[in-house]
Amino acid sequence: MLPGVIVQGDLWVALGNIKKEAIVAVCLKGNKAPVAVGKTVLSGEDMIMSAMKGKGVHTLHTYMDHLWELGDKSLLPELGEGVSTEQEVTDTAEVGETTEQCSKRTEADIEMPDINSLVFSEASKSASELQIDENHEFISAGDNVTNKNLEEASAEIEDEQVSPIDKMDSLLCHCFYTALKTTAKKIELPILSSTFYSAHILSALPLGEKLDIKKSSYKKLSKFLNEMQKREIIKVKELSRGVESIVGIMYGHPELKAFVVQKGATPDTVTEAAKEKPFEPPRVVEMLSVSAAVLPFFRIYGYSKGSVMTHDIVRKLLTKYVKESELQDQQNREMVAIDPLLADMVLMRGENKICMKWEELTSRLQNKMQAAYQIVYPGKEPISKKGKLQPISLSIQQRGGNKKVTYITNLETYGIDAHEFAHRVQIGVACSTAVSALPGSNAGTQVMVQGNQVNYVAGLLCSHYQLNKKYITGLENAPKKKKK
Repeated sequence: MLPGVIVQGDLWVALGNIKKEAIVAVCLKGNKAPVAVGKTVLSGEDMIMSAMKGKGVHTLHTYMDHLWELGDKSLLPELGEGVSTEQEVTDTAEVGETTEQCSKRTEADIEMPDINSLVFSEASKSASELQIDENHEFISAGDNVTNKNLEEASAEIEDEQVSPIDKMDSLLCHCFYTALKTTAKKIELPILSSTFYSAHILSALPLGEKLDIKKSSYKKLSKFLNEMQKREIIKVKELSRGVESIVGIMYGHPELKAFVVQKGATPDTVTEAAKEKPFEPPRVVEMLSVSAAVLPFFRIYGYSKGSVMTHDIVRKLLTKYVKESELQDQQNREMVAIDPLLADMVLMRGENKICMKWEELTSRLQNKMQAAYQIVYPGKEPISKKGKLQPISLSIQQRGGNKKVTYITNLETYGIDAHEFAHRVQIGVACSTAVSALPGSNAGTQVMVQGNQVNYVAGLLCSHYQLNKKYITGLENAPKKKKK
């Protein structure tokens, strides 16, 4: 178990290079001779992030187990700590050896067998196939493992597993400590608990991780902060009814001093990286496609059915045709005479107009064409598509009781990553978010946000993602302001 691991010096120096499922040896304090061999359950980085709690090694072989019995049953050698010859050995006796035997036996009396002379029976073939890397990594076990319960402790280590709740607890503690040593170093107190969570704890999340207090053992932020208050790291007080605030932070607390912020993933570096690469929104151009109804007109200028063009090009071609055909009224230049070609395109059945204003003629011609659009993503070729451009949809759904959730769809059309967007909303409003695929092939994804967050989401889309409000629907679902 990780709480029994003794680490000398900096945690990152001692454990930072250990990889997950690496072959390691477990030793007792005062003797670097291994008493067990196993594979790491977590990487060194994850061990540190878990506050050194939970299972650390999956045991494969221990001293005095069945594999040991198949050999020559040699005693555990006394090799010292391997740091200084002047260091005293803290263990009074080796595993499986009495105090009297230990006092009589010296290091010179121990005869180490030649590894080439070891013979394994057929029953041990499966165990002998275990491969150990040349670069062994040693983890010193705590001296709380006694001779009597060594085998029982090994079995307990194998049976115990790191649960998702423990992982979420560790992540929450990691973000809390990181926040206190980075962004919350110079905050003004008192500060609302909810504000501290959204502005500091969530901003300390490692990249790619997702924090959800409901999936931790605390279930609520207030319970977690009360636990930190019991440890005397912070002081929490209810300044107004039902609203808790942090009124004190003990920056000199031993746990806070011992915590080491992970290099390269602090909120400051993440924020700076985000500043260096601001979001570049795609350029959206609404266009028109040539339909069968207007094909005779556009064929004159070399266009075929399905050709895509802007509204401005349609106006220019219509103006050119009117001037070349001398259809503009010389007395009233706002009027245009309708010839047979234009009549077939813009006049409705039974309508007998002989002239029409420019604006009406242009509008009728464009209405006979099919809608299309063109999206230009930064650094990519323009993409033209037929049909109407679908806006980002914000909808509200009622859950059990008075609970509501906000659904956001069609983010991909505008080059917005759904997971990155959900993370920003989670930090901004301090609530749970989820990303799921919509039913159907290539239907895209949807983001679910706890509560009615239409106002915040719309503001985020318009400010950070620089989208025009006309590309957002569902703004009317925003919560109504309460009358004073």
